[in-house]
Amino acid sequence: MLDVHTKTNKGIFLFLERTKKLINAIYGGAGSGKSWTIAQFLIFKKLYGEEDKRILVTRKTLPSLRITAYKLVLDLLGKYRLPYQLNKSEMTISVGSNQMLFKSLDDPEKIQSYEGNYIWVEEATEITHKDFMQLKIRLRRDTDTLNQMFLSFNPIDQFHWLNLKLLNPEVTEDEKEP
Repeated sequence: MLDVHTKTNKGIFLFLERTKKLINAIYGGAGSGKSWTIAQFLIFKKLYGEEDKRILVTRKTLPSLRITAYKLVLDLLGKYRLPYQLNKSEMTISVGSNQMLFKSLDDPEKIQSYEGNYIWVEEATEITHKDFMQLKIRLRRDTDTLNQMFLSFNPIDQFHWLNLKLLNPEVTEDEKEP
């Protein structure tokens, strides 16, 4: 077990620890700690806290993924001086039997054969509902725990697909503004 002292958004971290849902939406304003907290949760509780797990971290484009979630995870691993193996060309971090893979969704074909335990979609408002459904199918790896997806994003328009299909599915097409 890791003995690391860190600052985190306790409310978000507790939510992540306790949720038993397949799909989990974490949203809030810029600077609210969403990304930091999800990254810390995935590192401490999943990458180092479980065995034989595959974690996919994704965003719509590779350049955006590289300068946000990928950099954040590497920075946190360095900050806490945690041991890991890095494959830079594949953008993969390995810890024992666990693997954290970073892939963009600009071409969903890239993840078609992927089977994972956890998926983090950074800036989920960038992806389409079709992308989301493709990711949901990928949460199919055998596990002794619950496979889960975490979507992080800033507040959005009430008619964005995340609101219509995920957060407030009771809103019908007739209720949309012209």
